[in-house]
Amino acid sequence: HVQNADLSRIVNENTAQRLIAKIDEIEKSGGEKGKVVHGGLDVCDAKGRFVSPTVILEPSLDTELMREEIFGPILPIIPVSSDEEAIQYIAKQQGGMTPLAFYVFTRSSKVFDKMAASCPSAAVVRNDVIVQFSSSYLPIGGLGTSGSGHYHGKYSIESFSHKRATIYKPATTMFEYGGVRYPPYSGIKGRALLFLSGMPKVPVIYSPILVSIVVVLAGVMYGGEYFPAIQALKECLMNVIADALMELSLMLRYE
Repeated sequence: HVQNADLSRIVNENTAQRLIAKIDEIEKSGGEKGKVVHGGLDVCDAKGRFVSPTVILEPSLDTELMREEIFGPILPIIPVSSDEEAIQYIAKQQGGMTPLAFYVFTRSSKVFDKMAASCPSAAVVRNDVIVQFSSSYLPIGGLGTSGSGHYHGKYSIESFSHKRATIYKPATTMFEYGGVRYPPYSGIKGRALLFLSGMPKVPVIYSPILVSIVVVLAGVMYGGEYFPAIQALKECLMNVIADALMELSLMLRYE
């Protein structure tokens, strides 16, 4: 092994020494706490901030390597016999912590979906590593113990912006819709509220047709105070609406 000039160096000497100490603990165990199968201490240099890419097979869970985040070119390998065993091992190893990224290598979409659903993480990547950090179109950020918020592209702006909810209702009688939301909730009003509460949530629709319908209904609702004919029309219309709402409510309930 030689120190390749193309390989990057660790950010500082202290961090390099921390990583080298993890490898040293494994090597000094004589195979009892794991086995170095690639790299190792012989090709590391703390003063030069160089830690060779090192692969360690079956490290013990009580080693520093497995007790804290690595943040360096050391790869521990734990053999498992099934997807379920892998999921159980990850859950045990994570405890209550959530990793910044979860990398799954598989040709099976079913296996990937199962692993992604069973193992919480801030990001999940299939058959690659690190690439999610290079895209400005993906929100990058932690989850739980690995952080919060997102950055990259528009997500950086959104993380430091407050989405302020704003609602406008015209201050006119017609937009009280006959006072349907105010008590008492008996008769048609109660049935109307029961029906509306079960309706799917949809965005508010703005259109000339909708405005026209609202104006006509408002005229029928409030014009009866001045014109007896409109009052009669109002009562007829309310009965028709009540019957239609009840019928529709029963249809939706039992479908």
